[in-house]
Amino acid sequence: DRHLLPGADFQGTGKYGVYLFFVLSAFLLTRPLVGAQAELGSAASWGRYALRRALRIFPLYWVVLATNWFFTEVAPTQAFPTLSTERWVQHMWLREGKGLYWAVPVELTYYLVIPVYAGFVRLVRGDLRLVAAGTAALLVASSLAFPPGETPRNSLNLGYYLPVFALGSFAAVVERQLPRGTAAGYDALAALGLAVALALFPSVVEAATGRDVDKSFLHTSYVGFGLVWSAVGVGLVRGRTRLVRWVSHPFLRLVGVVSFSVYLWHVPILRALVMLELPSPFATAWLTVAVSLAAAMLSYLAIEKPFVHGALAPRWLRKRR
Repeated sequence: DRHLLPGADFQGTGKYGVYLFFVLSAFLLTRPLVGAQAELGSAASWGRYALRRALRIFPLYWVVLATNWFFTEVAPTQAFPTLSTERWVQHMWLREGKGLYWAVPVELTYYLVIPVYAGFVRLVRGDLRLVAAGTAALLVASSLAFPPGETPRNSLNLGYYLPVFALGSFAAVVERQLPRGTAAGYDALAALGLAVALALFPSVVEAATGRDVDKSFLHTSYVGFGLVWSAVGVGLVRGRTRLVRWVSHPFLRLVGVVSFSVYLWHVPILRALVMLELPSPFATAWLTVAVSLAAAMLSYLAIEKPFVHGALAPRWLRKRR
């Protein structure tokens, strides 16, 4: 009952956002590795890649886990999920992922796959037919080995989610080779992808069919979400519509920069505000957004940025940038 907008029910769409994050992550990290100027094969280049990924994730992730542990063992509060010392250590080394933490080990595991995928693309000289065939084979193999319908809740096994990531990486290869012609087709592609994504919201399906649906009925449609979000990504990168200008707004780009902090902090903030029992559920929802963004920006400046771009980043890595 705490919706951001009257009548706008987003229940069941949290995983939709996570899959969008998976696709964008795969797209953005694969794209520079399959370009004409990509440096592949040297130990130094892969060392830089691995260190960037580790510094991007672990410092903030470990701080959030330590905060969670503190509010479990030292100053217990219901704002954070229970995280005992033993489970804290398991989470730190990616052996466990309770609640929203499950996505972090999955994401990091795919970081190890991206160089292999990029190497395959370079091996076949970017031949789109061969890349498409290889990607299709990967989708089939992963779906057979890890049936989507049998996915454990918030599984840490990358195998189940591999189609989402792989399609994001494939979209990066496709986007690199698309013709530079009119943007109208790409605008339409982005609009179509967004329309399909919105049409799949459980509340929209309920309104269209007049029947209640399981809020998680599409959570294992990995290929579907991979295709939809990849289409949106490619369309927005190449398009020129007002929608493209809107998502390129400086404020939204700033939100993108601090998005990892938003993801890790927003749930305890939401739970803490709900515990306050504010008289207006809309106030609770919008206050959650505002406080989450503020906390994320502070978190980015204090923790993420120093390790990724600032004084705590290795000098040779900063020079490379």
